Amino acid sequence: MRVLKVLGIIAAVLVAVVIAFLIFMRVSMYSGSRGGKRIKMAPIVKFRFSASGGSYMNSGESYEAELADGKVTVRIRLDGVDEEDAEEFVTDESFLRKLDEIVERNNVKKWNGFSLSNRNVLDGHGFSLSIKMENGEYLTASSYMAWPDHYSEFKGEVAALFMELYDSAHDGGNS
Repeated sequence: MRVLKVLGIIAAVLVAVVIAFLIFMRVSMYSGSRGGKRIKMAPIVKFRFSASGGSYMNSGESYEAELADGKVTVRIRLDGVDEEDAEEFVTDESFLRKLDEIVERNNVKKWNGFSLSNRNVLDGHGFSLSIKMENGEYLTASSYMAWPDHYSEFKGEVAALFMELYDSAHDGGNS
């Protein structure tokens, strides 16, 4: 009977050690916040999203849009392009309303404050997002080898929206 009690204690200690190890590994792998800081959403007036990856110069892309004086200035830097060679376009506020829809559809407001990094990866991918809204609030999120929910869908939809404007300008509007 005494042997069973000792074996039970040993088993409980081993389980506790395994759980502590798994928690330690999870904490040491990622550092940061999973987001979810409350924010009151309003129409977007300034948007910046960049995705990086790879070990070569100017890897990744960035997309920006800002409302000023009733017009929206859009800036696009494609993968491999120098920052100073990014292209700018002028469009109307409907562009920002489409961004509002993308943010809503992908529940990006839950990303506010998301900031995770996987320190075990030396050459990976990351992103940075900053949105200023009409009410003066900001939504920010960033990561390195860690992704919030719906990240791939959001990234794809943002790229498609910006590239639609880019392609339209490059083919003279004859899509």
